[in-house]
Amino acid sequence: MTDDPKERQRQHVRNWRARNREKVSTDNRERHARNREANLERKRAYYQKVRKAADATPEGQWKDRDKKARRREAMQAGSLTHAEWLNIVEQHGGKCAYCARDDLPLEQDHVVALSKGGEHKADNIVPACKPCNSRKGNR
Repeated sequence: MTDDPKERQRQHVRNWRARNREKVSTDNRERHARNREANLERKRAYYQKVRKAADATPEGQWKDRDKKARRREAMQAGSLTHAEWLNIVEQHGGKCAYCARDDLPLEQDHVVALSKGGEHKADNIVPACKPCNSRKGNR
């Protein structure tokens, strides 16, 4: 055991948290629920201040143009008809491929993201609800 009082306190807290995982988890969920609006507002403010400001710079505008051009090019290289999309949705039973929810509108999700070299073809697309598709990002 160390003589450092701060390190002893840290170790005590780590041990307590390890023994009380369920309480810690419950407390975290409750704190998140209580502060949900404040957290969302902080995220909105960050987005406006930092992200939007970066996008407004000439470099940010060029990055955005380049990203859109690459996406257009990838979409033209592959092809997916409306009938193919409906067939994909039917194969998944009209449910999200990730969470199996059927109460939300479905979006086309590229299994291998276009930004990672995936194609806009039927074998690379699955139906996903907005939360799952957004959570996945470009993975």
